[in-house]
Amino acid sequence: MTAALDLTGGGSSFDALSLRQLASKAGVAPSAFYRYFQSLDDLGLAVIHETFRTLREIMGEMANLDIESSGGAIHVGVQALRGVVSRDHAHLAFLARQRAAGHSVLRREIRSEIRLYASQLATYMARFEPIRSWSVGDVEMLSSMLMATILAGIDSMLEVIARGLDDETTARDLDSAATMLERQIRYLYVGATAWRSC
Repeated sequence: MTAALDLTGGGSSFDALSLRQLASKAGVAPSAFYRYFQSLDDLGLAVIHETFRTLREIMGEMANLDIESSGGAIHVGVQALRGVVSRDHAHLAFLARQRAAGHSVLRREIRSEIRLYASQLATYMARFEPIRSWSVGDVEMLSSMLMATILAGIDSMLEVIARGLDDETTARDLDSAATMLERQIRYLYVGATAWRSC
């Protein structure tokens, strides 16, 4: 997986990668690839699943925290996401590229994972007032809006890292992007408090 992330991060299209390129980058014989994956699509799917598993771990950790307010949850969640982007930006950049212009198998899987994550987000949000009294459809509507905002926030943070500036500037700009994402999510939540579910 690391070889694929390095190659695609360097500008190569995942769809155009060859088994020989991957094997050469990984320092293994091409036949070794098939011990782990049946096809290149399987490799792409593995990267997608690993990335979303990391994002779901944030949700699981937050569910176990004693956070009584939505404001506290938003701050903790955005800071955790900033940490994931800093640490696993190659995975998230792969996800962003495949979401926009990847092979249909990978795009379908990403959409499926986004729907699953949005569903888990809806379940988490239903812990807080006034959302806990909303209809299921309204909670799902808000979670899909939040997902779109979160994905845009991740893209903004990835753009910061892609600039390749010095560590201090990158950290400052990542903080700014995370602050903007937190404000956007809070804005949605403020609107949500005035919503009257039918």
